[in-house]
Amino acid sequence: MINKFKPQFNSTRLQRFGPNSDSGYLMPKTLLKSKNTLIVSFGVGFTIDFELDYLDKCRNTSIYLFDHSCSFKSVINELIFNFKNFKITSNLKLLFLYLKMSYHIFYNKESISFYDKFISDNRSLNNILLSDAFSNIDFNIFEYKILKIDIERSEYLILKDDEQFKLLQDRFDVILIEFHGLSTNYNKVDFINQQFKNNGFFIGHYHNNNCVIFNDYYGMNNCFEVLYLSKNKFEEDIECSNGVYPIPNLDFSCCPKKSENEFYF
Repeated sequence: MINKFKPQFNSTRLQRFGPNSDSGYLMPKTLLKSKNTLIVSFGVGFTIDFELDYLDKCRNTSIYLFDHSCSFKSVINELIFNFKNFKITSNLKLLFLYLKMSYHIFYNKESISFYDKFISDNRSLNNILLSDAFSNIDFNIFEYKILKIDIERSEYLILKDDEQFKLLQDRFDVILIEFHGLSTNYNKVDFINQQFKNNGFFIGHYHNNNCVIFNDYYGMNNCFEVLYLSKNKFEEDIECSNGVYPIPNLDFSCCPKKSENEFYF
């Protein structure tokens, strides 16, 4: 299974955005020269370090954040639940994270838009479809377009048919996705990976999430990140990677206290 995720991008052309921890990601250095960039993030969990660091390095960037769990209503409900269960420390942490994220969004209100919606395969009070998330965005004005997906297994709800992949192919140059639950979703992971390759993308980077178990059968962790790059924008940079992963001084452990498996493609 691991060989299906072999990167085809020279690691010396990668740049880390965000901290040297779970919320930092690798992107092509080419993006630093972008005249204007779009970032759409599905699932933020109060952590927008990647987006803020990118904005700091590339000021002419527009960011769209989607996550109902970070909405004011959701926070209030969780605060009430914690209060009833005497979880004072949890409430203090939640308030800190909510206020910190809200401050950054307000301070960068010209660049960052937040939507309190989950991206799913149905419309409801709190859910919207993949196509709905893009309906108010003018993709033509951006030189580079980035999509980040970290939605805790909901990736399998929004990436399951040809129409959805065509939607992404027409709109994005860079797609970063975190896959969850490999052991129970192997066929879905394999399908999504192949669909991206069939729709004009190649793999730029791969990183295991060492916070979860290593699956000996598949030779990879049960959760992992994959960077897909559009051939339309990065075809000249395609080359087989033969180095060691994680990449020293670029990749950092999601859980620093846990060891990481080194491997070669």
